[in-house]
Amino acid sequence: MALAGSSLLIIAGTIPLFFLDRDKPADTAHISLSPYLTGIDRTTVKFAKVELFIGLGFAFLLFFMNLFYIYHYGSNIEAFGVMNAVLIIPMVFFILIGPALAKRFKNLRVILASRFLSAILAVVVGLTANSFIGGSAYIFFRSFISLSQTLWFAYTISTATKRSHMATSAWLEITFQLGLGIAALLGGRLVAKSAYFTLGLLSALSMAISFLLTFFFFGCKEKTADETDSAVI
Repeated sequence: MALAGSSLLIIAGTIPLFFLDRDKPADTAHISLSPYLTGIDRTTVKFAKVELFIGLGFAFLLFFMNLFYIYHYGSNIEAFGVMNAVLIIPMVFFILIGPALAKRFKNLRVILASRFLSAILAVVVGLTANSFIGGSAYIFFRSFISLSQTLWFAYTISTATKRSHMATSAWLEITFQLGLGIAALLGGRLVAKSAYFTLGLLSALSMAISFLLTFFFFGCKEKTADETDSAVI
């Protein structure tokens, strides 16, 4: 039944394709990697470095949370499924209130606070042996990451130069996926040794590094700008 429902949703997702503009592409159009390479600047590299650690911190828990429930918390896969269902509610809520928080406290400050809290929650996920505490910490870990990433993508594009927009968008995704891959390889070895606390610790460390890089790359500049504005006023 679930498979049939998923298949229907996939088919429904193809409907917009019938309404796409059918203009014939220009004869001179060609595929080129130039926008992704020539558009790279120092800011793009900084964004990419941050995103690498976001991918690492995210994947160290995401890929192995089902095993946490069974082997570390002594729970079962049904409880893991319920937790994932409940997870959607606060995650969507955090995403929805993100713009309001950014407007009230400034975009980068909300991003930094979310990454700092994600690091703390990752430690809790790995440290506790209680499925309720671990599951709750993971729910808010995912929610804060969703909040920070939504605002982060808006921040990167608004900060990047027009020339580097394409490169910034591409390299954010490339380094994020690279982080996922590295975490999957390392995490698999740790799971084989039942080193679940180490997984949580590595996730927290990666999120903490992303927090520090974000602050030193961009937070210091924003703080200086705020002080300048205050002096002018």
